[in-house]
Parts: sequence; structure tokens; C-alpha cells
Amino acid sequence: MRMREVDVALPRGVHARVAAQLTATAASYSSSVFLRAGRSVSLADTMAVLGLGIAHGDRVMLLADGRDGAAALEAVAAMLESVED
Repeated sequence: MRMREVDVALPRGVHARVAAQLTATAASYSSSVFLRAGRSVSLADTMAVLGLGIAHGDRVMLLADGRDGAAALEAVAAMLESVED
């Protein structure tokens, strides 16, 4: 299992559109990708991601299990570290 900590730079945090984009991005990889912010949820579940209530400046943990896990983490991390939402 690969892990990476990320500081969320998105000005409005993870809102509905961003949660859907994160889910779509994670789905493009064969690895299972999870997001931990107090509790862990699968990035396959948009509503669970949204339910974490992630705000600007929060530190979250990304986890990926699978052969393309490193690439999946990089893609998801890039989205969370973006200043454009």
C-alpha cells in the first residue's frame, strides 16, 4: 500500500464537483484509492468523499493499493494541491 500526505489547497475545499472529479480520476486507474481525513473512504464513492467535509488547508492522507498506485496518488494529489477548483 502506498501513502501520501497532502495539504488541500483548493480555495473552497472538496465540494460536489471536486469530489466527482476525484472519483473519476481515481476510477481511471486499476488501483484502489482511498482518502483519509479523520476516517477513510474509497475514492470510488463520491458521496463518501463529500461527506468528509474537507476544507481548504486540511491535511489528508491518500492511500493506494495496486500496480499503478503511485500514478494514481500523483494524479489525485495534484488535484487536491491545485489552487483552482
